[in-house]
Amino acid sequence: MELPFEKVLRQVFSGGSNGCGLQQRLNSAGRKGGQPMGPFLIGSFKREGYKGLHPKRIRNPDLVLGLCLSIFILSSSALGLVTDGLTWNNFPYPCSTTRKLVEDDGYAFESHKVTTKDGYILEMHHVISTTSQNTSVPQQTVLLQHGLMGNSAHYMLQSPSENCLAIWLAQAGCDVWLGNFRGNCYSSGHTYLDQQSREYWDFSWDELGRYDLPAMFDYVLEYTRSPKLCYIGHSMGTTAGFVLFSEKPEYNTKCQLFVGLAPVCYLTNAEMFLLKLLAPYCRPGLACDLMCPLFSEWGTGKFLLCQEWMSECAAAACAIPFCQKTICSSAICSLCGCSNHTNTDLWDEICCQFMQGSSTKTFVHYAQVRNSDKFRKYDRGTSENLKCYGSPTPPTYSLSKVTTPVFILPSNQDKLSNMKDVSRMANELTGTKCIVSNLGDSGHMDCIFGKGVTTAVNEPILEMIKKTQ
Repeated sequence: MELPFEKVLRQVFSGGSNGCGLQQRLNSAGRKGGQPMGPFLIGSFKREGYKGLHPKRIRNPDLVLGLCLSIFILSSSALGLVTDGLTWNNFPYPCSTTRKLVEDDGYAFESHKVTTKDGYILEMHHVISTTSQNTSVPQQTVLLQHGLMGNSAHYMLQSPSENCLAIWLAQAGCDVWLGNFRGNCYSSGHTYLDQQSREYWDFSWDELGRYDLPAMFDYVLEYTRSPKLCYIGHSMGTTAGFVLFSEKPEYNTKCQLFVGLAPVCYLTNAEMFLLKLLAPYCRPGLACDLMCPLFSEWGTGKFLLCQEWMSECAAAACAIPFCQKTICSSAICSLCGCSNHTNTDLWDEICCQFMQGSSTKTFVHYAQVRNSDKFRKYDRGTSENLKCYGSPTPPTYSLSKVTTPVFILPSNQDKLSNMKDVSRMANELTGTKCIVSNLGDSGHMDCIFGKGVTTAVNEPILEMIKKTQ
């Protein structure tokens, strides 16, 4: 059944009964010699070294304006509902920092900075138990990594706090580290690039696996003097993990166990509405440029929806019961999939920590995986592929190079990580033993935010850590 949120977006793109949707208007506006110019082709891309759209190069600016007005109307409607129940003193919504969440749970907090080889400055969070530990027993080092548009706080939001995976592992005596990928609110620095520049946002999850994770691994292992660590990733955190272990096989020896929560590699059977909607319009080579006018901040490659004020407004709206049952329900369920295990009481907190900085290129890369039916590198177009990869098409990631033990926890109601795609991925992990624990009728986010995670997720993970120790 199509949710209200999905219906609105579909009408914007395809049009209502009169057939005057965005796609029809774009094709009509872009015709040259009677031929449609292709989906979203609203600017000039002929010049070499194209650096983005300029207002003078837009053939039909009212199309972009129309979409912006549609978004504005929807946003205004949501804000109208918000202000019915809240005073302006409630803005910005009091989103908790990871430090506050950790310290409120009675643990000490440390912030660490690590710089990647390509210059991004990442912030890592260290959860330290304030109670005495048995120093004769070596602590197991664990690195937890968030998913798309997330941050380290995702592993600290469960209620009660004892259900948080990070706290659960810390209570069990593990040395817990929380990572933050480039571009989010904690990892926004760079040694020489401005965050508002197009160059800063020129990355996808490929760079997260080839640069961010190696930097985090090396830093944590050196700091703790541990020979290995356990890596736990959720969603995009698993994608980056598979990139790391296949592109840099030497890191397999530095990882004791790779845990994949809602693992994402192949997306052929994904049912996530936004992905299905946008994937047909992601063309190789021009994909990021074509998407930027609609889904990026002007002049950069930062994903448009990754804005702090959007997170705060969404969180404030979801704190109101009526909005929680309508707007929040439709949006979150459409994007991630909902189930009986979904903890709706956490939606305001989830929205607070969601919509963190991410690049449009990251979304485009996922769309390319769906279109190509292959888990492969970013498609830059034939000429650029030849320069970067030495072949007209991008090379695939070799999952057979993953040799560290893998423990994945997929679910049947996951709209992004479909069980058919997960099974295909597991079958290609021929270089290691892959253990699958199906979470049943759970959704994409339920493995972190859902009800009953202690029994279904936390306990099995801790048991696997002990077995591989």
